[in-house]
Amino acid sequence: MWPWQSHLGSPQERSPTCASTPKSRSSTSGATVSPADTVRAVEAMRARNVSVLVTLGGDGTNRTISGVWPEATLVPMSTGTNNVFPSLTEPTVAGAAAGLVASGVVDPALCAPRSKLISVWLAGGATDIALIDAVTLADDFVGNRMPADGALIRQVLVSRAHPASIGLSSLAGLLRPCSFDEDAGVLVECGPGGQPMRVALAPGLYRTVSVLDHREVPLGVPVELRGPTVLSLDGDREHTIGADDVASAEVRRCGPRVVDVERALELGAAAGVFTTTQAPTGNRALNERPTVHYHHADGTPIRDCC
Repeated sequence: MWPWQSHLGSPQERSPTCASTPKSRSSTSGATVSPADTVRAVEAMRARNVSVLVTLGGDGTNRTISGVWPEATLVPMSTGTNNVFPSLTEPTVAGAAAGLVASGVVDPALCAPRSKLISVWLAGGATDIALIDAVTLADDFVGNRMPADGALIRQVLVSRAHPASIGLSSLAGLLRPCSFDEDAGVLVECGPGGQPMRVALAPGLYRTVSVLDHREVPLGVPVELRGPTVLSLDGDREHTIGADDVASAEVRRCGPRVVDVERALELGAAAGVFTTTQAPTGNRALNERPTVHYHHADGTPIRDCC
């Protein structure tokens, strides 16, 4: 995750930070090419009181960030597949929205509401989170990266659900849509003998899931996770739950703030931010190129480029 800092107005104003996970970096940076890199970067940016993170990734990347910094303010931009939490946003306006919030021009209370997440309690006192879905799978194993087999799905608890989603959030969406703003989640019970449904479990991959029942779950109401099973969180098989283990999950509104890009731009326009005769970065000649400074999360320079 590399921070990129761009000043809006005077150099004293706080700058937004864009965060992404590159495929590779020099070994001298200490990168592991794993979620640990994201954790280190987020911890460094939190220590520096960064106002807004623009994240390039999917549900898993944003889940990692939220586990480190659940109070963060995010502009999550979708890359990869099976994404529900981030959105397909044009980068220019996404950056402008981040800058408006980070510089204090617009109030995050008006355009960046807290998101829902799923809190999980496991045997032995361990805890974990998911942003979109917590799923129990029969006869599976931790670390499996293949798309879930529809015949092995047992419980699907989601914080959001829509028929146009990809992944198990879409299963709940076909039965009972649940929006970002709704103070509830959806639980779907699956197994042999249920109603067969065709579900887009991955891009280009429809599979049959047998649905026994589904219901709305209000915020804060615990759902028992029944073992023996493997628990998948936002698509990653993370935990094994034994037959005698006591585990539960509940949907809560305690996730990171998510900037509504359109609303932030509307508020900025209403405040007259874009009406100016002294645009500090917009009056340069067409052939004049600004220098952009790139830094690692620890503040050391990467390179200067035009």
